[in-house]
Amino acid sequence: MNVDSKTLNSQIRSTNTKQILNFFSSQEFTPELLIYYYMATFNEPGPHQYLTQKLLQMPHTFIENFIPQFSYLAIKKGSKSMETFLETLCQTSIANFLKISWCINAYSENEKQNEVTCKQIEFFQRRLEKSMVNGAIKYSKEEILKNMNNVEFQIQLQNQFSEKELRSSYIGMVEKLVMNLIKLSLTLKQIDPSERKHNLFKEIKNTNKALKRLRNQYSEIPYYWGTMLPFQRKYEGQDPSNLIVRICEEGHACFNTKTRVPYRILVETISEEEIKQKQTKLNQDVSTDVDQDDLLHREISDDLESQLRYHTKCKLEDTIFNQLPIYKYDKSTNYDDSLPDSPNKLEQNLIQKSSFTSPKIKRRNSWSSPTTITDFAVTLTETKQSKECDDLKRHQRQRTSINLPTPSKNNQLLKEINLKEEEYLLEQEKKSKERKKILVKMQGPWGEDWDHKLELIKDQSPFKEFESYQIRAIMVKGGDDLRQELMAMQVIQKLDSIFKASGLNLYLKPYEIIVTSENSGLLEFVPNTISMDAMKKYLKSNKFKSLREFFKFYFGEDFHFAQRNFIESLAGYSLLTYVMQIKDRHNGNILIDNQGHLVHIDFGFILSTSPGNAGFETAPFKMTQDYVELMDGTSSKAFKYFTELMISGFLELRKSFAALLQIIELMMEKSNFHCFSNFDIKEFKDRFKLQDSVEKCKKNVITLINDSISNKRTYCYDKFQQLTNGICP
Repeated sequence: MNVDSKTLNSQIRSTNTKQILNFFSSQEFTPELLIYYYMATFNEPGPHQYLTQKLLQMPHTFIENFIPQFSYLAIKKGSKSMETFLETLCQTSIANFLKISWCINAYSENEKQNEVTCKQIEFFQRRLEKSMVNGAIKYSKEEILKNMNNVEFQIQLQNQFSEKELRSSYIGMVEKLVMNLIKLSLTLKQIDPSERKHNLFKEIKNTNKALKRLRNQYSEIPYYWGTMLPFQRKYEGQDPSNLIVRICEEGHACFNTKTRVPYRILVETISEEEIKQKQTKLNQDVSTDVDQDDLLHREISDDLESQLRYHTKCKLEDTIFNQLPIYKYDKSTNYDDSLPDSPNKLEQNLIQKSSFTSPKIKRRNSWSSPTTITDFAVTLTETKQSKECDDLKRHQRQRTSINLPTPSKNNQLLKEINLKEEEYLLEQEKKSKERKKILVKMQGPWGEDWDHKLELIKDQSPFKEFESYQIRAIMVKGGDDLRQELMAMQVIQKLDSIFKASGLNLYLKPYEIIVTSENSGLLEFVPNTISMDAMKKYLKSNKFKSLREFFKFYFGEDFHFAQRNFIESLAGYSLLTYVMQIKDRHNGNILIDNQGHLVHIDFGFILSTSPGNAGFETAPFKMTQDYVELMDGTSSKAFKYFTELMISGFLELRKSFAALLQIIELMMEKSNFHCFSNFDIKEFKDRFKLQDSVEKCKKNVITLINDSISNKRTYCYDKFQQLTNGICP
């Protein structure tokens, strides 16, 4: 996979057709190879059409993950085969239709400026919707003709034709819900900050009433039990839990920016397939309490997209480095890459073969008194519960919980759920004060553990008996271009799968992103985290001298467990930062969780861009003195473990260079992404040192680490953010 598309096309032409087809049908022909050959034969009608059909045989997880790229290709390169492929996906799944439709909207903004191409895209979108609606018909033409006189068959067929109209109405409601959720992030800005959360609560409550009415009215249609969003399935063979049956009436929060109010909500989801397995048709009484002023029915204003576009532009113009002309930066100053008091550089013997041990190891219960790096690297047993957590659980057990009836597996299912919903709502206010006590009781900067919070919600949920039940925390963002962020997250997901497949203890936290337009979207909320900025402020207010001192105090006897988590996440995100050239790494964009992991967020500046295009951050990745100190200094076994993880991870990434480039390259055609403005594929490829020996690569990784340790540019950028934004360095 290391030759370019033109060379590969020539090789295919010169190879026997039978040999090529045999290879395409073999087990060695992976999804990544399929995409590789697909792009090489894009202008060859025969092979291109054959490989497009071959895509349908690929794993669902792969297809769903690459829907943004497939949609992008259909728009930018005008492939009829790809259009047909996307229509087929829409026919098989409403969730696929939503994801494809939103991607088409998000990636076709430039094309819609031209009247001809705009009409073509609109026509294609109508075809996609038609395919989705026709997906209600499960019988082929041959089966319909064969059973013309079969009464039972004709009744089923009539029901399927009726469902076509319901599908069309359903999609309208889902799109209204999503766009009203997006609009809410703008309208909340006009409300007094003290009233925003209450206003959001009212919207949630009204929407839940509307969802309940839908379930009662169309109980025989599984997807009408909620509103569908194209959440990804965790693994192949799993039915996706992507049907929102309720928005939790707790756990919501509003966040403030200059022009918008992004907010967090918790949603309960179950699988449509599981409803099919459990449900029987019921004649339910439809509630007479009909209020059309909810997020499912409220009409969307025609100017919403222009409002979102305006707010996206405001955010870009407000990028902090637009203030650079005011910032007094003396170009004549000789900025050394390391601070005067930076730690000693790594010893060269770290790169010698004798000192290198692969971290593919089984985990033990301690790394105290290790005799080798491998002994040091093994992990601890499960973390012991702290006294505070024991007290919390004891308190939780003593509480009088509501005795909800167990959902029946027969025709009482929906009735039971409705009863539970009523009891749940009655209990909400009663339980709220007790939960506040838990929040106050929890120690540390993270507050109540997120898992405890979700357990409490699930215990009272009428949907808890569903095996597919999940509680998802999502951030709603309007006036924010998340398309580039989505691409970066696809790379993170790929890196994470590479590390896991190779058995490396490198930690990354992929989170889900759903792009709904060029200027809006939904993001998965990362639980049990605070920003490093908030952590630094917490340390200062509580008189901790350093992050290490806090770790020692907070994690106690589990300090080494948390320290190891920190090291493994630092190594994972350091490799990601280097490969993707991620900038704007101030402490507002780096999170830390209550297990000690670092998590990076906000990937607005990657590949070839930086804030203000100033190129100020020159270190391969962020490695502050705080990080080094938490790893016991550069001469410690902990730091050697970090170095080994970096070397092992880098060597593994070299093998998967083409798969990573593939994600990026597919989005480059006629792109208006800022990250591609000065992007050079050759430079990206050079970062992987594909022509270097393993020993030379090890030396290169050591150099990257040395160049990053207490880098003066990193220090100055953090200081700049502190002066201009109040973000702690």
